[in-house]
Amino acid sequence: MNAPTVAAVAAGDAWGVGVELEGWSLVQPRPVEVERPDGGISVPYDGVHPADAGFTGTAVVSLARGCRLEVEDRWSVAEDAVVLAREVRVRGSAPLAFGTSIALPTGVREWTEAEAFVPGVAYGDAPRVAERALAGRPSRLARVRHCLIREDRMAAPVFALRKPGGAWLGVLHLDPDGTTIAEDGRTANGGETLVDPRFAFASLGTVQEADGLTLGVRFPGSEGSSRTAAAASRCFNCPPGAAGTIPRRTVSPSGTPSPSVRGIQRGRSSAGEACGAGPGRL
Repeated sequence: MNAPTVAAVAAGDAWGVGVELEGWSLVQPRPVEVERPDGGISVPYDGVHPADAGFTGTAVVSLARGCRLEVEDRWSVAEDAVVLAREVRVRGSAPLAFGTSIALPTGVREWTEAEAFVPGVAYGDAPRVAERALAGRPSRLARVRHCLIREDRMAAPVFALRKPGGAWLGVLHLDPDGTTIAEDGRTANGGETLVDPRFAFASLGTVQEADGLTLGVRFPGSEGSSRTAAAASRCFNCPPGAAGTIPRRTVSPSGTPSPSVRGIQRGRSSAGEACGAGPGRL
């Protein structure tokens, strides 16, 4: 088994990220995605700093006049997985809402080429999975474009894709936090847009882009399309006062070219960190 690697990849005058996992080569030239209710933007890193078995990438995204996001992504390798710890700082203040994402192109062209594993939600093409389950066979055959699932629906914060030959690629949120507000539970069928700085949960999953499926994490968690789906549940943060730091979120992509079963190891909090960062694997 080859050890995973992660490195900064030149993208013009800026930088993207390249991840090599067993049997998978993932390159994202614009790793920082910022979403707002009226649209979104994806940008590369404007600065990179090498580190042991990885690097730190930084980007600045303007939200409005006098208000910007400073994003710091720390990429590293832990055992047989790659780990990303993202910290977002808000500078300034404005009456706006935002969410951030990381999404890696998988090389899987469409849902007919993969099955989804989400503990407690979807188990590939297993016949006992509810027909309306997110990422279940009926929704995938209907060519659902956005398959983002909140981690507080899951038995464990994991979303994995499996190819017919057995190769799989998964993402694990290492420090899940289900903090939300009462309003979040008032609409049963989705369609609402909520904005609150206290949202602490993420969503994991895939989006069908023009060139194939991406796999990643959105914070705070939304389900469905953040732009067009009428039944989507859309959640955004807002700047906490004049300025502040959104707690660090840590995720771990891992993969294998053949079927395997492994344990799940979560990170632990440590002093001085907004959220714990630690090794994780599927």
